[in-house]
Amino acid sequence: MKKYYLAVERGSIQANIYPLLGPTTIGRGPDNTIIIQDPTASRSHACVSFRDGVWLVEDLGSRNGIIASGRRIQDMPLKSGDTFQIGEISFRFLEKDLGGRAEHLAATVEVLSAAIEESSRSSRGTRPAAGSERLQQAIAEIPFFSSLGEAQLSKLAETATLHVFQSGDSIIREGDPERSVFLILAGRVRVFTRDYRGNELDLAALGVGQFFGEMSFLTGKPRSSFVAALEGSVLIELSYAAMSNLVRENPQLKDTLVKYFRERIESTRKKREEVGMPERRQNDRVRARVAVIFSVLSGSEGSEDREVTFYNAHSRDISMSGMLLECERSVAERLGIGTELRLELKLPSPWGDVRAVGTVQRFPAAASGEQKAAVVALEFKAMPSEDIQKLKGFLHGEDHLPSVA
Repeated sequence: MKKYYLAVERGSIQANIYPLLGPTTIGRGPDNTIIIQDPTASRSHACVSFRDGVWLVEDLGSRNGIIASGRRIQDMPLKSGDTFQIGEISFRFLEKDLGGRAEHLAATVEVLSAAIEESSRSSRGTRPAAGSERLQQAIAEIPFFSSLGEAQLSKLAETATLHVFQSGDSIIREGDPERSVFLILAGRVRVFTRDYRGNELDLAALGVGQFFGEMSFLTGKPRSSFVAALEGSVLIELSYAAMSNLVRENPQLKDTLVKYFRERIESTRKKREEVGMPERRQNDRVRARVAVIFSVLSGSEGSEDREVTFYNAHSRDISMSGMLLECERSVAERLGIGTELRLELKLPSPWGDVRAVGTVQRFPAAASGEQKAAVVALEFKAMPSEDIQKLKGFLHGEDHLPSVA
């Protein structure tokens, strides 16, 4: 059985999943299925509906239109993974083939999504009882939270964010600064790391009822590994603030987190030793602010005469697999999840420029102290072999360029 959703990737809407159960309207007006509080959106802005065997998004005569792949559109058929933008809010269309236990999960997602939607309509921000109870029940089924009382479960339900990931989707990236904790309601995820050569090492496969993210939560350090969906998965994300309050009120939960933390650290150490993979070097160059020039790849091949805009930015974290890119907020807001960028990293002498193609993965946070700046998480998709050698040399303290094989 297939289910269809609109997932909010970023913007002012905090809830991020809307099941498509029929024609779905988007706009500022109170009669819309999805109400967005964006001054650039029209009261009746767009509609997503199923016609002639396909889902379609169409403009309802809005003032500022719908943006997809950097251009304004009147309508567009949607495939799983497609994104479009209304004002500062970006939507991703998701198609999931569910079966078995996932049928129950689909019902849970729909109830929760309806509750979130109704919550956004309320000026007081209250959640309807049905959605709140369903989410409380889902959280209570996670063994780690089974001892919590109804009031604490309710508090968690009010602050939780629901995510749907497709197989292969990146959930967190090594080096990301977030400190939230994820709970798995359905599906499975893969936890892995990479050495500076890009070789991958699987650390764990986690399933329903398990959680991850506790290492960064406890230590305050950036994410120590990558996590990606092994299959269609639904996760709950609990913010650092929500988890901190919970741990203060329930000290025994911290003991459990510390226990898992130690076990996972030891397991990771042993797995690294088994394959001879060294720990990631704590080199200041990883955190270096490197000048970056980038442009957006529109995908319109053969249009050599089209105008290309270049943007200036800086890196905040670099690894062989990707980096955090600090750029102007107005520019970041035009980038959707999955957008491909052509990058030029200005490494210092003797390494020189490194060229790469990167894919936008997440929008972690605003750059501290700079209201006009934002941070975008990128994963490198392609890089010339000679530039791979340059980046390795820079990151790992080599004073001269290694020869290119």
